[in-house]
Amino acid sequence: VHGDFPTSDWLVSLLLGELLLWDIPMSAFPSLRSAASVGHHVMMALACVIALQPYLLYYVPFFGGVIELSSIPLQVVDVLHPKHFVEWTERPRVAQLNAACRVAFAALFLLTRTALFPFVVFGQVLPDLYHVASRDPDERVGAAVGSALAVGFLLLQLYWSRLILRQILKSGEGGSKASIRSREEASSPATAYSQLDDVRGHRAVEA
Repeated sequence: VHGDFPTSDWLVSLLLGELLLWDIPMSAFPSLRSAASVGHHVMMALACVIALQPYLLYYVPFFGGVIELSSIPLQVVDVLHPKHFVEWTERPRVAQLNAACRVAFAALFLLTRTALFPFVVFGQVLPDLYHVASRDPDERVGAAVGSALAVGFLLLQLYWSRLILRQILKSGEGGSKASIRSREEASSPATAYSQLDDVRGHRAVEA
């Protein structure tokens, strides 16, 4: 729990800088702001500060690395969105790449954040914190905060997972190409995944 891991320390420092210099300030713009995204950014910044004590650095490669695999195809989808480069998206190969990345995002998100995330939280993080707190009363406050953050992030992942799964099911049932008008909906990975970036709370766009 209190182990010092240089690679994890570097990754957390990088993430904290990105949150403080970009994500949180950009939340000032309504088009880039949602309750889920602001909550996520603030909780992440708090988690980074706690991790640098050091505290729970052992888990940083998973929470700050493995689960972010889904962000790689997501960035491709965002860059190739018709709102950015219309002439590119009209090319067949680019359209195929975009479609493949949409599916890849959904698959990686469900694998890392829907399946692995709860496994690591309930199977490793919470038991470790309980063990430390039960042995040393002075550790109870830190363990309680760490547990609250872990459960909070887990609930957020499950919320986003529900949105993605709902859209996948709609697509499987031959859902219509309806516009997405609310942050309460995520795009379908099998059709027009035009709001994938909003799954991370970046912005709402019309499909």
